[in-house]
Amino acid sequence: MRLQKVRALTARPFGVNLNNNYPQDRHLDETLNSGVKVISFFWGTNEAHIARAKKVGALVLQTVGTSSDAQLAVSAGADIIVAQGWEAGGHVCSLVTTLALVPAVVDAVPGTPVVAAGGIADGRGVAAVLALGAAGAWIGTRFLLANEATMTPGYRALVIASGEADTQSGRGENPTWYESAIRWIGRQKEPWISEFGPRPRWPRGRPCSAPTGRGGNRRRDLE
Repeated sequence: MRLQKVRALTARPFGVNLNNNYPQDRHLDETLNSGVKVISFFWGTNEAHIARAKKVGALVLQTVGTSSDAQLAVSAGADIIVAQGWEAGGHVCSLVTTLALVPAVVDAVPGTPVVAAGGIADGRGVAAVLALGAAGAWIGTRFLLANEATMTPGYRALVIASGEADTQSGRGENPTWYESAIRWIGRQKEPWISEFGPRPRWPRGRPCSAPTGRGGNRRRDLE
């Protein structure tokens, strides 16, 4: 239904983002069967999903949080790597800043375009990541202020008024995202929700970027 609405609004190409933290077989089939040719995967590299998308000629983007994750994604067939730094809003896969992550990923996957994400809000940020070797920039939070965004007036005003020190990183209350850092606007004394225990030590290769295989998420294997 949403794909039909998008097609009714534009004749331009568009992509679909799928979160590998959840089972996505049905959504992937629907997306590919509808003729969408740009697929973006996040929260884990699923080799089977990438292979299915590539089989029908889709362009595959894979979001990663380290250079080793980028190499894994490229070996699985990803066409473009999205290097998401720690500054990104919402659920964040990386513990590395965008400034440090982007050149490391660019060097790790020569010949593969790298798109930088995380903390980029204007042309200066775009110029900076291009200088680091990125082929482009992925901008998210800034577009919450677009007229098309389904934002409440109060939250829109909060985004506009916020400065560089007005976000914090913690964990949300949703147990589905147990190991996920999340960045939001606002300050509180203890961002790490107590019911989940102490701030986690992220395993090498981190669960948010580990291969998810065919059956969905394998993050729990790393606890």
